[in-house]
Amino acid sequence: MRTLVSAAGSTLAGVLLSLCVGAVWAVVTLFTRDQAPWMVLPAAFVAVAGSAFVPPRRPWLRAIVAAILTGVSVAYAFALAAASIVAGSLDVPLLVTLGRIGPEMAFAIASARTGPVAIAMLAAGALLAATLAYRRASRAAQAT
Repeated sequence: MRTLVSAAGSTLAGVLLSLCVGAVWAVVTLFTRDQAPWMVLPAAFVAVAGSAFVPPRRPWLRAIVAAILTGVSVAYAFALAAASIVAGSLDVPLLVTLGRIGPEMAFAIASARTGPVAIAMLAAGALLAATLAYRRASRAAQAT
């Protein structure tokens, strides 16, 4: 039971780190008036750090977790950016918009604003996170 609680808490820590990066990314998106796909680099590095909290010790599992955490950052940033666009356009508070926009509309707005180069950068960022997490976990496994 204790290990289950510990695993849940460490997984929550990794997800919360990714959500924090996504929130910062959304703020950068608002200031630059661009999707800021270059923010996938900090998201990838934070995902590697966040994957160290997550229980699986095998390198390939850590790589998958890092890629998923990067995806969480991307999805959250794009959803917040889409909600802010709708909120600004309709003059509705952001919290109300976040509750009503739905994932389908957020995805539609985000995908309409994201070009093929940005999509390639996002995929490369997830691959970078997976590669770095794999290497980090492999070194840790060899050290023990």
